[in-house]
Amino acid sequence: MADVMGRGHGGDRAGDQPPGGGSFCPSNHQQDLVPRKRQGGRPKTKLDAELRKTGRPLTLPIDTEYTFHPVGKPCDYFTREVGIYMWRNIPLDKSGWKNVDQFEKTSLDLHLNAKFDLAQVEKDIHASKIKGGIQQVIQKRFSDR
Repeated sequence: MADVMGRGHGGDRAGDQPPGGGSFCPSNHQQDLVPRKRQGGRPKTKLDAELRKTGRPLTLPIDTEYTFHPVGKPCDYFTREVGIYMWRNIPLDKSGWKNVDQFEKTSLDLHLNAKFDLAQVEKDIHASKIKGGIQQVIQKRFSDR
């Protein structure tokens, strides 16, 4: 009568491990694998490249004639950064921007202040309107996600 060998053991009844190379167990050649080279010096986004090039937070040009919203390429970076931060850090179960905790809003502001020069807004004559325009951009980005 033939012994039927179960899957997953060597079959010699001595408790030896099965030879490597199967699809379910690691092979003996894993130590021979060369790790992937890491692209350490390259910035991940265009915003990071701009920040590295200037060495300081980006200034946001703001339309003070009509909308009081950021404009231009830095505005694209701003809205993209807001969206990325919201996607990663703000829970999806919040139904509106008013339902987001104040702590999360403050952490978003701190994150944006590190990348954009929002202190210039405080110096402007239309500071309250500009802040309202920036908040509208943030709220729109929140509702788009």
